[in-house]
Amino acid sequence: MKKEGIKSYVLLLALFFGLFTSCSKDEVIGFFLDKTTSELAFPWEGGEKGFAFTTNGESWTVSAPDADWISFDVTSGTGTGKRQPVLVTVTPNKGEQRTANIQIKVGEEISEIAVAQEDGRLTLGEASLNAELFNIGETLEDVYITIPYQKGIVGDEIHFSVNVTGAGAAGIDKVENLLVKLEATAGEIRIPLNGNPTAKGDVTFTVSITETDRGLVMPAPISREVFDPNEPHPDSLPFVISGFMPDPNGADGNYEYIQFLALRDITFDNNANAYSVIICNNAGTTAAPSAGQLDRRQDYPPQGWASGTYTLNNASVARTYKINITSGSVQKGQYFYVGGTGAKINGPNSTSMDNAKWITQYDYVNNPGADGIGDKSSGLFANSGLTSGLAVFKGTAVDHETEPMDVIFIGPGTGALYGLRSYAPSTGQERGYRVTNTDHYTVTGTSDRFYRQGNNTFAVPYPTGAPVQQQFYELRGTYNVTSATWTTARSFNLISLTDNSTLNQIETNNSTKMIPAP
Repeated sequence: MKKEGIKSYVLLLALFFGLFTSCSKDEVIGFFLDKTTSELAFPWEGGEKGFAFTTNGESWTVSAPDADWISFDVTSGTGTGKRQPVLVTVTPNKGEQRTANIQIKVGEEISEIAVAQEDGRLTLGEASLNAELFNIGETLEDVYITIPYQKGIVGDEIHFSVNVTGAGAAGIDKVENLLVKLEATAGEIRIPLNGNPTAKGDVTFTVSITETDRGLVMPAPISREVFDPNEPHPDSLPFVISGFMPDPNGADGNYEYIQFLALRDITFDNNANAYSVIICNNAGTTAAPSAGQLDRRQDYPPQGWASGTYTLNNASVARTYKINITSGSVQKGQYFYVGGTGAKINGPNSTSMDNAKWITQYDYVNNPGADGIGDKSSGLFANSGLTSGLAVFKGTAVDHETEPMDVIFIGPGTGALYGLRSYAPSTGQERGYRVTNTDHYTVTGTSDRFYRQGNNTFAVPYPTGAPVQQQFYELRGTYNVTSATWTTARSFNLISLTDNSTLNQIETNNSTKMIPAP
């Protein structure tokens, strides 16, 4: 019995101390009885959220020490044993994620609610400039750097600066502490640029802000080039394709020709000023093979533009023909011609083109192509509805990897034009007609080097509802020699010719032009 009494005594002591310890915990028994949450999360925009707590007859206070971005609709009172609601207001955040604690104090007891607000730093996107280039002596008008933004606070003020550096910076004004007041939570910041460039060369615009303590990530610098409008760009083309006659009236042989626009004064030679023109003809590459014959639909040009004439199915296949341009001279802005020896505007019975600027007249009916590319031919272009094309090369050395300096295709884009070649030579190798960066073709890497590869599918269509013959294909575009860019892409216009047509019908005010004008 004595031992049992001792055990009971020990159990009573344990219960007493357990109750005493429980009563000292803030959130269970004392004056502070309960709260509805232990944490509140706010977006960067801020806003309002509520919580409630219960006290047991004591005075209470609510505060957020050292967090002036947090406020309350009530901050003190006396407990009634009923829930006390509190509305918390958080201001928009301009900086990194921030945290604080709300303290609920009842007597000497304190309970806390953790508050977190997400990163609210203004997010600046990629800057853009609405001018592709600048010219010496041309005042900048309506030129802006535009920066998209997110997480803007309406009424927020930021001071932007733009540093201008580089060889072409002279005459372009820097921007210093431009005040920008945000009008929406998302939008665009426009920074005007002013000045009058006085030196050619690269120019770089670097954006910064005065309020560096905000920790904003600045957009990458933007670079442009200042040109001298009186000088061609170093990368400017010497001449471009401006038209062609693929199917004159009557016999084609030696009466097909190509028109070019000279963009500078050129004296052609066998050295630095040597060029070449190649025409491709893909006839016979769309039909299914006869019994025992190889499928020419897989007969991709084995050497690209340099394929010339080769043998397949024990037959001669004429794919390309080359004419070199190594003599003669032209002046800037002049239209000139390369073609057969016929020199007639629309076939053998038509008006002579002796008054045109002929640079190369080549007897392709009786002679193979230059440097062995192409056998003699009665017609260079495909006029049967299949795809043909022409390309101009710097120099006379051309192989399947050579990139032309200008190129255009005609027709539906059908035939064996690009793919992995199925037959010798070059079995299993990628083959096609190389293109270059022009107004209609873009080369960014190995995925778009050829016609019909990637997005390089542009071709001038054959006429609809009109005869194929006797149509001069006039190309209409504008090439800027100062920037080495096409400011207007070449469109096409069919000019119907007769035997009595004259040169001024194919050299018109709408033909491809250069700027500045010569």
